[in-house]
Amino acid sequence: MNKIQEFNEMHFSKDILFLGNTWDLLSALMLKKAGFKAIGTTSWGIANSLGFADGEMIDFDRHLGIIKTIADNVKIPVSADNCCFNMRKLITIKSFKVLHLESLG
Repeated sequence: MNKIQEFNEMHFSKDILFLGNTWDLLSALMLKKAGFKAIGTTSWGIANSLGFADGEMIDFDRHLGIIKTIADNVKIPVSADNCCFNMRKLITIKSFKVLHLESLG
């Protein structure tokens, strides 16, 4: 079962699905070690960890690179919060599929 299927099944489990929010690789690894079965990224957290306000203040590619680093290094599903960007239409959706992210928020 791949991470996308695993993440989808978590939504139908009788167990409550808790998603810890992460803003960088260290916070993602800490949440995984703490026992989270899936994690989400936080656009606000990523922005603030770099000294920016939320709301499209970070370069999109930098933001996507941080999410890719998280997804590549944790072995649990990752849901990407990218609500503050214009989504760059189809290119972004294809990028998230290539990153094997489980959802795009």
